[in-house]
Amino acid sequence: MKTWTPEEVLAERPDVMHLPGLATGFWEGHGQMSLLEILTVLPFSDFCRVWLAARPGALPGAVREKWGSVIVERAIRRARVVCESSEWLAWAENWVDGIDRSGLAAQRAAGIAIDDEVAFYAAQAAYQAARGEWWGVAQAAVWQSYWNDDLGCNAGAEEFRRQVADLVAMKAEWE
Repeated sequence: MKTWTPEEVLAERPDVMHLPGLATGFWEGHGQMSLLEILTVLPFSDFCRVWLAARPGALPGAVREKWGSVIVERAIRRARVVCESSEWLAWAENWVDGIDRSGLAAQRAAGIAIDDEVAFYAAQAAYQAARGEWWGVAQAAVWQSYWNDDLGCNAGAEEFRRQVADLVAMKAEWE
């Protein structure tokens, strides 16, 4: 299991403006911290927690892929409720069923949904997953949640909270 010191996290060059826990000494006195401790002990925002979990080497590859798939599937399920394009819905069904999770198919789906932000960002999350860009997956799902009227003004924070909860629920696979 990977652990970090504050110096190692800062060497990743986080945007400390958006990751306030890393810049304000929350970590002091903790020394080496595991991902589980970062996700559940330190008073970081869920944004910080997801950013750290998405860093290269933070999780085994298979766990990152499973976590990314959970995030993308949630985004797709939200978009299926509001999207009216039969072509996009067919892509979404193929993605959820594991038939075609290619980056090319996700790019096409994003192009189809260019005027439907909820569907567009769900396809963007799938595209980022196909590329192995896990922070991109998380961000696209958050952007998608902002466009989904049902989630309200705290949509992004709620989506990050769900992403952390998804990962903590999988801890037996990576701890």
